Amino acid sequence: MAIAFIGKTSASPRKFESLAVLPLENLSRDPEQEYFAEGLTEALITTLAKIGELRVVSRTSVMQYKESTKLCPRSRAN
Repeated sequence: MAIAFIGKTSASPRKFESLAVLPLENLSRDPEQEYFAEGLTEALITTLAKIGELRVVSRTSVMQYKESTKLCPRSRAN
């Protein structure tokens, strides 16, 4: 399935200065595959951190949301 937007918007594109990669969930439910979800999370964080203009929240900081129903704090910047 693909989704596309065709048209114009009046809002200017918003520049992201920072982001957090939340821990990916092991949807296989096989505990031995947990390393795969953790590895993908780490790879995304590492790859995105190489973008010089982007601040990526550390893995240690986002791991508190693993298997949690906590909501992530939203950015206060407008």
